[in-house]
Order: sequence, then structure tokens, then C-alpha cells
Amino acid sequence: MDEGAQPMLEEVIVTATKREASLQNVPISVSAISGDLVKEGAITQMSDVAIQTPNFNMVQFNIGEPQYFIRGVGSTLDSAGGDPAVATFMSKTSTSWKPFSLRKPVRK
Repeated sequence: MDEGAQPMLEEVIVTATKREASLQNVPISVSAISGDLVKEGAITQMSDVAIQTPNFNMVQFNIGEPQYFIRGVGSTLDSAGGDPAVATFMSKTSTSWKPFSLRKPVRK
């Protein structure tokens, strides 16, 4: 950024309701993480997202069975067959039933 240049917030478009809407017009809470953090490797897994997101906690007792809590709402159900109280999605696909990671694919 040039010296003296003011940082600008770009408009955030939310598609949680399956329609595009400005964040200003959507009645939901959103935490945005910069793409730079992901590119720099500061965000590589869900525990990193939990550190950056207010009121989001992650506990993992068993490998592959993380427990997510948003504003204190979650489940301590410790069963691979159970549905979690907090769902996770990547590219519009639920990833709640399996371990979730943002690791980059290995390229050969």
C-alpha cells in the first residue's frame, strides 16, 4: 500500500440465503478472514479459523471428530455416527461428517 493511502473495505456479498445480497442487508453475523492469511499459511485448519473468529470454539478429543461451538451452542456428542450441532460447508457441500481441513493439495 502506498504511504498515505487509506485502506478501503470492499463490499462483502453474502450468498447464505442462496441469493446474492450485500452484508449490510443480511441479518446474520459474519466473520471475514483475509485471503492473505490463507495464502501465508496462517490458516491451514479449522482450529486456525477458531482462533481468528470471535465466539467460535473448537474442541477435538478424538482425531477426525472435532466439536464446534458458536456462541456456546454446540454438541458434546462423541459419536462418528451422530450429526453435529454446528455444520461446516465447503463449496456448498457439507463437510460435517468427516474431518475438515483447509490444507493445500499436494502437487507433483
